Amino acid sequence: MVRHKALLIGASEYDDPAIAPLPFVPGDLERMKRALLQRGFSAVEIASSRRGITPNFVNGKVTDFLWKAQSGDALLVMLSGHGVHFEGADYLVPEDSHFNSSSIDKSCIKIDWVKELENSPAGQISFLIDACREGIDRSSMAPPPGVRQWGNRKVAASLRRKVAYVYACSPAQVALFVRASDVRSTGDTSVTSGESFSIFSRAVSDLVSDAGLANLAEFEEAVQERIEATHRDFGKSGVAQRIRIVTDVDKRSFSIFPGALALTDSAIQLQSHSANVRSQMSLAVDVEPGSGNEGFATFSRSVIGNTPPSPRPLRPAPPPRQSAKRAASPLRPSSQPSTGTAATSSTRKMGMTPTTIETTSDFRSPAHRTERELLKLALQKPDLVPEFDGYAEAEFTAAPYSAVYRCISAVGGVKSRQGDYLSRIRNSAPNDRVRDLLFELMVEPMLGKKIGRSYAGMQLVQVRIRAVQRRIDELQAELARLKDDPPEVVTKLTEEIWKLQQYLQSLRQTGVEAL
Repeated sequence: MVRHKALLIGASEYDDPAIAPLPFVPGDLERMKRALLQRGFSAVEIASSRRGITPNFVNGKVTDFLWKAQSGDALLVMLSGHGVHFEGADYLVPEDSHFNSSSIDKSCIKIDWVKELENSPAGQISFLIDACREGIDRSSMAPPPGVRQWGNRKVAASLRRKVAYVYACSPAQVALFVRASDVRSTGDTSVTSGESFSIFSRAVSDLVSDAGLANLAEFEEAVQERIEATHRDFGKSGVAQRIRIVTDVDKRSFSIFPGALALTDSAIQLQSHSANVRSQMSLAVDVEPGSGNEGFATFSRSVIGNTPPSPRPLRPAPPPRQSAKRAASPLRPSSQPSTGTAATSSTRKMGMTPTTIETTSDFRSPAHRTERELLKLALQKPDLVPEFDGYAEAEFTAAPYSAVYRCISAVGGVKSRQGDYLSRIRNSAPNDRVRDLLFELMVEPMLGKKIGRSYAGMQLVQVRIRAVQRRIDELQAELARLKDDPPEVVTKLTEEIWKLQQYLQSLRQTGVEAL
């Protein structure tokens, strides 16, 4: 039986007055400890020392933790505090550090431990890195040359076990926290005012109890959604921090918590085949020559013909939270585009895939909740989502929601919302099950408290961001498999990835304006 163990390390009180204290860190660690123990971890230690969180203390604790594990153990190391990126490496700032660039590599804690990881008997190791904080005051000194935020760390290729690094934010971002003086504004979360906490750590500890988080992919989506909700709720400025996960294994085969069942390789391959055939359309970005970023907003549809699967199947989106057995049933490809009728004889008869008829709306992942909310807007308040007609069916990853999308498209989309709009959509449903789901979405209350253009734009952007990110993941996986292909193939793929990444950045920075 796999034993789950955790080591939690947090730096909060700094000797250097230029480094802001983080008084909420001890509370974050205590909350995380309680959550992990309740989830089933056999041991959770919060590291502490009379001399504070120093490099020698942290390196010694992490080394012992990794080396003293038993064969097959699942280990979790959480590092919380200030962090910097310096000369290609990531560092945790210890409490006795003095912030000048000449000694960063000597006085800070390098997040590395490759040799210790290689020699650890553990079966898998996860790092939660809640660092790169706001609040390091550099205005009173010369900017340290070579210092910047977290870089794109790579997992050592020589490691023989599963290793994942989960960063609280992406490069060029900071990991935000809520102060006790911050006031809630939207009511999107259940957190009460007057508390101080890290937005990332709070999101993780609140979600640890969710047994539905079966793997790292679902964990990533759920944590990101919670971070964005807290960001809105407390009126934080700018774009919400985006967590980043670095690992060499498929996120769907990596489970962090006890009781979570990661998918086997065979199940992942079967789901990849199913998702590739089901997609019917692939997402691409049209960029007009000389138009800069403006062309990124146009998604074109290219119909997949009735051909065998590609020898290099692209990785699909994370599957819905249902059993691997139910999610793995493959579909047959269609030689015709989806135009409101189903693609195969079975889906034409039922309106959706046979595997999803049993439950048409119980999809708990953040992606499916957002897709559902967008469909409700398209049905109940179509005037708020005029961009909906520019979306592709493949952007709705749950088969029942794809069926609803086809019904809306069959009557001309939201631009045909005048008159008997809802009646025409219901009449376009292929069967009673889809009709029932349509009625459910037509009357179900929205999740938000204030339903307006801002809320609608948020749903539009989130669905598009996930679609673009899936496509980037697919292309990057394809690029990693290229070996003997001509250079022009690699160049073309790299250019497409770059264009999508630029569009993704535009979506995150400008929101609905980028659509």
